[in-house]
Amino acid sequence: MNREQKRKEAKKLKKFDVKTTNSETNEISRLIKIAVVVLVIFAIVFFAVSVFITKEIDLNKEKETTENTESNAILANSIFKQKEDVYYVYFYDFDSENTNIATTVINRLQDQKIYYVDTGDILNKNYVVSEGSNKKATSLDDLKVVKDTIIKIDNDKITAYYEGEEDITNNLK
Repeated sequence: MNREQKRKEAKKLKKFDVKTTNSETNEISRLIKIAVVVLVIFAIVFFAVSVFITKEIDLNKEKETTENTESNAILANSIFKQKEDVYYVYFYDFDSENTNIATTVINRLQDQKIYYVDTGDILNKNYVVSEGSNKKATSLDDLKVVKDTIIKIDNDKITAYYEGEEDITNNLK
């Protein structure tokens, strides 16, 4: 091989190396684009699930219930599991609240801790009845309430039970 042939051979090898590098760069670029598209699709699906299914993200800025109610909403099976010694539990349907009772509860129990239980929630159906409530319940197993009921719990015992608008407004202190 003479000198000129060596140069031509070296030139061919350089062109081959450049083509190999370009194809590797294109492949890496394509992989990055695919990864970005997959991440964008994942983010869109996550956002859609968060808004429409789990409702973790609320796009509606209006509050349907008061902030206090939302932060103190519990399930009926956890009424005896609260950290305070004395507190009240207000059972009512969150979708059709009686404003007279709600006003009475807020005004007369403003210095007390109040927890709210949604009687319309399917998870509370074992404790909510249309009639035949148990005013003398001593445990969760005995508990049967109707809509619009307030229970006072003192040291994990029911000490007061008010049911219906008249009973609540007349007896609530």
